[in-house]
Amino acid sequence: MLDALALTLPSPPSPVIFEVGPFALRWYGLCIALGIAAATWLTVRELNRRGYDGAMALDALFFIIPLGFVGARIYHVVTDYDLYDGAPHSFFPGVFEVWNGGLGIYGAVVGGFLGLLVFARLRGISALAFA
Repeated sequence: MLDALALTLPSPPSPVIFEVGPFALRWYGLCIALGIAAATWLTVRELNRRGYDGAMALDALFFIIPLGFVGARIYHVVTDYDLYDGAPHSFFPGVFEVWNGGLGIYGAVVGGFLGLLVFARLRGISALAFA
């Protein structure tokens, strides 16, 4: 039987890939960006295959990414409310301080799907066909 440790990937020694001034590229950010790029590429191909304009996939990013980001932050704040449930003056600034961490993938999926629904409605395409 294989050892469980043999089936794991080692974590990088640092979460930061590189820093330039105040900008720091982190591994999870790179993975998110690569996932968005791969999903967009696949969506362009699938839309073209089905007879739609593949450029719609790029247009949809302006709805899907921001709403996905907002959904991810809302999910984090709701599920980790105790981090923000301090003095009233610290709640609202803390909720918007994304650089201190806190995004939830489930909220990103729900928010991104809402962005897809808005985009499909505005473009007059079936959301199911686009998805």
